[in-house]
Amino acid sequence: MPEKDSTGADLKVERLVRMRAEMYTLWCQGWTQEKIGERYSMPRSTVADHLRTYRKTIPPADREATRQDHARLLQVLKESMADLVKKDGTPVTAGKDGRVVTDPISGAVVRDYSLRIAAGRELRALIEREAKALGTDAAAKVEHSGTIAVEGTVEAEIARLSAELGLAADSQVAIPAASSSADSL
Repeated sequence: MPEKDSTGADLKVERLVRMRAEMYTLWCQGWTQEKIGERYSMPRSTVADHLRTYRKTIPPADREATRQDHARLLQVLKESMADLVKKDGTPVTAGKDGRVVTDPISGAVVRDYSLRIAAGRELRALIEREAKALGTDAAAKVEHSGTIAVEGTVEAEIARLSAELGLAADSQVAIPAASSSADSL
């Protein structure tokens, strides 16, 4: 016989509902399903099932309000990360006196772009999370026929993105050509 509280409610069901609500709160705070699964000692697929079940219990008006709040927050975070991606790298310093390192050939200040790289990764993760939250990442079946035309090159796309991010042409990173396994022998 199921355990009941003083009002006659099933405690097991109550604990399950509370756990699902906690999982959903953690997920909304940015926790991954894997991390939530570790916390509750269950596989990611079970966490996904619990989240799906809990989302179905949220009234549509509350769900829409939450979705709008989430979208606004993601937009602010995306703008912040985009600003960081556009910033110049921090000058690299060396030695006990912290002298700024310059390139011996060009004399240009050597910069550390790790913040930009990290911000770019975070921006990508935020965009993916937004797409998932809004359901725009779902696969769509599209039937089409015709030919595909490829315009431009990788170098042209890099130049376009560099211009969009405000990078100087000399700050572009050369992409080495792929080497075959025969080259390394």
